[in-house]
Amino acid sequence: MKTKVAWQDQIPMPPPEAKQTNQIWAVCYRPDGQQVLLGVAQYVFVYNATTGELLNKIKGHKDTVYCLAYSKDGQRFASGGADNSVVIWSSEGQGLLKYTHGEKIQTLCFNPVLQTLASCTSIDFGLWMSEGQNVNKTKTPAKCASCDWSPDGQLLAIGLFNGTILMRDKAGGELITINKCQSPVWTVAFCPQKFETADNLLMAGSWDQKLSLYSIQGGKQAKQVGNEKELGFDPCSMSFFPKGDYMAMAGSDRKITLWNREGVLLGTVGELDDWVWSVSVNPTNRAIFAGANSG
Repeated sequence: MKTKVAWQDQIPMPPPEAKQTNQIWAVCYRPDGQQVLLGVAQYVFVYNATTGELLNKIKGHKDTVYCLAYSKDGQRFASGGADNSVVIWSSEGQGLLKYTHGEKIQTLCFNPVLQTLASCTSIDFGLWMSEGQNVNKTKTPAKCASCDWSPDGQLLAIGLFNGTILMRDKAGGELITINKCQSPVWTVAFCPQKFETADNLLMAGSWDQKLSLYSIQGGKQAKQVGNEKELGFDPCSMSFFPKGDYMAMAGSDRKITLWNREGVLLGTVGELDDWVWSVSVNPTNRAIFAGANSG
């Protein structure tokens, strides 16, 4: 397996009075693969995904941006931060609206069919409907760490700090709970394609350094597929390739690694100098973008 660095950028440190770091907490591709977003300090950086040219630097938060998500139709993206707020942006980077939770925004994801945005915090999760400003919020039994929608838009998986995964329907209604472990389920990702069965496949990485694969049957039953994989590091982020055959993973080992959809390690794509908190696969090709501490 041969890989090469297409481009990289050194994010400058914010001034001391900002009390921020240049840690990259979130990365996210636009659905057409032409642009990539980074969450750094209070800003969202917008880059040309091919050339690495910085196109825009926008600010809508008063504290660190922790998470980013792009809508499937490419018309808008969202950012969530430590200031308890979620900002909805146009694809051109214009702020459309802002809403708040009672705690820091930990993770975001857009429903690929309904364009509903799920925003998850330390105490609850909310669903923003694109046709209005109302956000329905539901308490969670523990701090949220990760979330993802199934490719058909019917299921929302939320990984919690107490080691469980909540499965909700498209309206946020309670379905089942998967008791994975006793460590934070820091990253979850649905496979974007269905293969041998009609079930949704959910990959889950937790900070007991294990990777699990579940077959979700209609949101009413979850069956673990095979044995848990020993990782040897804390996984922080996963991103499937468009066809669902491969997946990129990153974490405390400071590497970007390549896996197949059965959870078999295929090799190392690249290495950085610090924990890699977020990784994203280009929706239109096999390019992988990752963000770490660039100081």
